[in-house]
Amino acid sequence: MSMTVDHENHLARLKSRMARLLDAKYRKGVVEHNSKLWKDKVMPMMLDEIIDMVAYGLTLEEQIDEVRHICANCENGHGDPMETIKKIKEIL
Repeated sequence: MSMTVDHENHLARLKSRMARLLDAKYRKGVVEHNSKLWKDKVMPMMLDEIIDMVAYGLTLEEQIDEVRHICANCENGHGDPMETIKKIKEIL
C-alpha cells in the first residue's frame, strides 16, 4: 500500500505537532536540568516514564480493540445501540 494524500497530510500534522512538543519540552528541560542530567539522577525517572509509556500504549491498544469489538457486535445486530454507546463511553 502506498501513501495517500490523507496519509501524507496526517504525517505532516504528526511531524509538525511533534516538532512543537519537542521544542517546548526541550526548552523546559534545559531550564530545569541545565543539560546536566546525571546530576539530577533522571535515570530512575526516565525508566519509570518508559514503563508508563509501554503500559499506556498496551492499554490504549486493548481499549481500541474492545471498542471495535463492541461496534462490530452492534453492527451485526447483537446489541442495543444505546447500550453500545454507553459501553463505549465507559471505556473512553
